[in-house]
Amino acid sequence: MDTPIDFTITCTEKTSFIVYYIVSKGYIVDAGYRTLNKVNNFQLQVKTTINMLPKSTIIVATWDKQKWAFDYMDITFGQLRNNVST
Repeated sequence: MDTPIDFTITCTEKTSFIVYYIVSKGYIVDAGYRTLNKVNNFQLQVKTTINMLPKSTIIVATWDKQKWAFDYMDITFGQLRNNVST
């Protein structure tokens, strides 16, 4: 694990911060806050963890003048290579 995943976040309005949550199996497994300099695009890099397997959802939010703006994306990880024989 610990492989980085890159996300490009695009906002219609320039924003000064974003918050993100990564949810897997009903639990928040990672969260963060990034201060930005009034930009429309931002590159977010997140390191994968074992808790994100096999599927996670990333939720990104920001405050857009007088309301919250958010979006989400499902992430499905490839098949695990558990070479276990019985």
